[in-house]
Amino acid sequence: MVLTARRRVVIETVALSALALLFYRLGFLLFLFMVPLQVLYIRRGVRPFLAALGCVFLGFVIMRGLQIMMITAEVEGLSFFLLGADLVIPLGLLGGLALVNLSVFPNLQAVYRVLLAGGLLAVLTGPFVWVVSRSPELTETVIVQFEQIYELVRETAGDAGAAMPQFEEGEFERMFLQAMQILLRTYVFGFTLLLLANWFVGNALAGNWARNPGRLQRFQVPSRLLWPSLLAWAGALTTRFVSIGALEYLVWNFGLICVMLYAVQGLSIMGFLFDRYGFGRVLRAVILGGMILMLFMRGINMILVLGIALLGVSENWVQFNRFERSGENL
Repeated sequence: MVLTARRRVVIETVALSALALLFYRLGFLLFLFMVPLQVLYIRRGVRPFLAALGCVFLGFVIMRGLQIMMITAEVEGLSFFLLGADLVIPLGLLGGLALVNLSVFPNLQAVYRVLLAGGLLAVLTGPFVWVVSRSPELTETVIVQFEQIYELVRETAGDAGAAMPQFEEGEFERMFLQAMQILLRTYVFGFTLLLLANWFVGNALAGNWARNPGRLQRFQVPSRLLWPSLLAWAGALTTRFVSIGALEYLVWNFGLICVMLYAVQGLSIMGFLFDRYGFGRVLRAVILGGMILMLFMRGINMILVLGIALLGVSENWVQFNRFERSGENL
């Protein structure tokens, strides 16, 4: 049987939507769950992409509803507000992917669309963060319920659960509050990094880079973003000495996002220089493999990332002339 073009599009949309949900559900492939959606956008365009976004989010709602029913039977007084709040994260990620791809702002560079996607996630999660932080009772409820869920997992996970640490009185609460501070400083950055990685990988798998190998090399952070980046990091350093309230979470997340963007620009410059000076495939593979290994070395990984980001920042003063032959920048 010969499939019509419309049926092929429908089948591909359903299949890639199901694959995105499978990646999300498997856990160890969670960080790639938007790649099938990006591939669909590149291959089939806007309408199938938007349909897939709706189907995937509906799938999240159904899966979360089933989890609520299962956990409610085990944990006393479980807050539906807290359990439903994590639907905001996939909603923000899917909405962010749409912002990066769609021509809502056709004249806006990709860098600004990425920042808008991070802003969307911050806006969606902001009310939940504000409600929890302003209510000591709700914060205590969160801690108690997380402790109950932790103990439930520890008791039912067999040998793996036996290896999990058992906390003394008050120890779980202290650890939880410290973890929450770190999370609030970094979560928007983390999900923006996830979004950008899925965007690049999806483009590559869809053959977009094969048709246009210079795409990554055309990634450029606008020079006007330099001063906001410096101000954000000045604010982040200020938090080491004085409290600036909720603004602390904004400057840390924005500062880390800017480091990420400049690091991508640094990688773009490296690729351009490899081409200019005729680096062969073997030498490139050795350099890339060494960099990947360094990412797993504590302390050295920070030096590597900051070094690549500083290379990206250097383009504000050093003229690499990357765009003379590669067309317009992203």
